[in-house]
Amino acid sequence: MKCSYNWLQKYFDKSLPPPEELSDLFTFRFCEVESVERVGGDTVFDLKILPDRANYALSHRGIANEVSAICRLKLKPHIETPAVVANSDELSIKISEQNLCRRYIGVLLENIEVKKDEALSEPLSRMGQRTVNNIVDMANYLMFDIGQPLHAFDADKVKGGITVRLAKKGETIVVLDDIKYVLDETMLVIADVQGPLAIAGIKGGKRAEVSFSTKRLILEAANFEPMQVRRTSAKLSLRTDAEKRFENRVPVSLAEDAMRCFVKMVCDSQDGRASVKSYIDRCYVSETEKSILLRPSYVNSLLGVKMADKMQKEILSYLRIEVDESNGYFKLRIPRDRQDLEIPEDIVEEIGRLYGYENIKPVKPKTLSVKGKVLKLLYLREKVKDYLVRNGFSEVITYSFVDKGDLSVIKSASSDKKYLRTELAGNIDKALESNLINAHLLELSQVKVFEIGKVFTSTGEHTSLCAGIRASKGIKSDPVSVLRKELMNLAGYMNVEILLSQKGNSGRTPVIFDNKVIGYFSDTEVIFEINLDELMDSIDEPRVWDFEEHENKALYKNISLYPFISRDVAVYVSIDDSFSKVADVVRRLAEKGEMPNLVKIPQKPFDEYINKKIDKKSFALRLIFQSHDRTLTDNEINKLMENLYGALKTHEGWQIR
Repeated sequence: MKCSYNWLQKYFDKSLPPPEELSDLFTFRFCEVESVERVGGDTVFDLKILPDRANYALSHRGIANEVSAICRLKLKPHIETPAVVANSDELSIKISEQNLCRRYIGVLLENIEVKKDEALSEPLSRMGQRTVNNIVDMANYLMFDIGQPLHAFDADKVKGGITVRLAKKGETIVVLDDIKYVLDETMLVIADVQGPLAIAGIKGGKRAEVSFSTKRLILEAANFEPMQVRRTSAKLSLRTDAEKRFENRVPVSLAEDAMRCFVKMVCDSQDGRASVKSYIDRCYVSETEKSILLRPSYVNSLLGVKMADKMQKEILSYLRIEVDESNGYFKLRIPRDRQDLEIPEDIVEEIGRLYGYENIKPVKPKTLSVKGKVLKLLYLREKVKDYLVRNGFSEVITYSFVDKGDLSVIKSASSDKKYLRTELAGNIDKALESNLINAHLLELSQVKVFEIGKVFTSTGEHTSLCAGIRASKGIKSDPVSVLRKELMNLAGYMNVEILLSQKGNSGRTPVIFDNKVIGYFSDTEVIFEINLDELMDSIDEPRVWDFEEHENKALYKNISLYPFISRDVAVYVSIDDSFSKVADVVRRLAEKGEMPNLVKIPQKPFDEYINKKIDKKSFALRLIFQSHDRTLTDNEINKLMENLYGALKTHEGWQIR
């Protein structure tokens, strides 16, 4: 919601705080300020109004009410607009869908001159609005001012009166910006005998638009069912300022106030020529006054403060909430536009934000005298996690929704996430594959991940543990013995007897637990999954949390969003030279800034051998380059590698392979 500083000032006699100060007050007391922009002699705030406040705060009046409460400034007295008096009943309005059109006010005006109005052009342009003519601009001005969308039709182009009905299947409408939409029978329209004139609550049609030749007007102020407006908008992919307000529950009572203002503005602009012929108000929803009972002590207990009753009443008065005090309770009468205030906790939140959360001093919670019970499953989960992390595993959290399973989802997010997962192993296999891409970056000989989470089968849900290890390609190691040792150590820790059966035709050895195949083992990979719920009986009831403190604290760094580039270089050195000498060459280049974006200095070669024919030793090292602000190019890296080749060749007897 764009909000003009000068426009807000019209609601107050006293000067508002400077724009910069007001922006900070918005942030700490009301909503996020996405931008502050100087436009001519004005300042325009772009406020991020969240849905809970959108029913009243998508208007300058609503924001002015907030400024009044935040800054303790009194608003100018509200001047009641006189009721509209008509002299005939020429206008015809029929509401076919009273559950979808909650209120409809129509006014027929005659002797109208449509022209340009420069006085409205400036404030509307600051809102990013294109000005059209005085009638359309008045409707838009009032929408931004008080929050009620309005519309005007050329009365001479409306044939047979106004009907609010559902569209017929295949019916079409060309809207004001010349785009044609095909409607269906779920969409509400404003129509005459010839067809739709407007998409209700969203956009007016071209056929009855107000032009400079218009002499008679039908003014509309309505209130439509929010879900209906939102669904139609989504189906048509048509978002408008009016739709945004209707979908957030514009108060029904606001339509009458807006129509009175609209008629007065139009008539005042016509030098006394305009006359009101008809006024019709069809209202099917009555808004009852809301009241909330609240104890002042309850406010203090929830906020953790000692705020006097007098201060609470003062804050409530600036929120336009009337307070009757009796027997230690506040009986609160809620303004009709504050539809977000329903329960006592809503009022506590309002008092807290205006009091200032920064003024609430932190208090250390009292220590419980009774220790909580140690839950067996939670204890087992944390014990297993602790062991795995200590032994180099990384925890992953994968999607619960997959493309195959026993239980389907009624409304899935996408075609490959229609089912609840029946196992974790498939996701762990994908996690190993994707993480293996970065193994060289981290100089890992293997990738080790695990997940503990719920799985869902046709017989019910249970908690599973799935662990996986995959050896990295290109790094010499003995993966079979390493993987076997990891698997057996974990099984021993969990007091589980895991068996490795005979190797199958696929080169994989099934992993057996309790006569069930729970995973597989191969030359380069092991994945297995265990039902943790079934292991519950095998461990004693825990009495205390007996976890050891980790000596090493994790150091977190920002992860680059851009891809890395790896380059390998092999160099012959003298038999007596160590790899540290080669690494020192790289380090010195990096320190001098001649190897920018080098992620890390290699600590060991990924390949090493002695060539007896030439009596030299060969070291192969892998360099990883990555930027935090862009994607590196091959040409950039080639230049850096040339720097390295040159530095290596300066050592006597060293030779690039």
